[in-house]
Amino acid sequence: MHADNSHKEGLKQKVVHEFKEVVILTAYLAFFFCALSTYSMLLLGKSHISYFTYGTALINALVIVKVILIGDALHAGQR
Repeated sequence: MHADNSHKEGLKQKVVHEFKEVVILTAYLAFFFCALSTYSMLLLGKSHISYFTYGTALINALVIVKVILIGDALHAGQR
């Protein structure tokens, strides 16, 4: 019974750790993608805020974070 409880605690810690990684990486990439979107809107001379552009930047950040975490889980790039 005690081993089952420690397995649940270990699983919970792993889930919390993975969630923290997703949040941190998403925030990091979203900042740069949104900055790039803002810069491109300024270059094109658009005076209004395009929420679609920022939403696309956030979705792109989430997709790239998922690819990074899958690669990390599969130990891609390590010998």
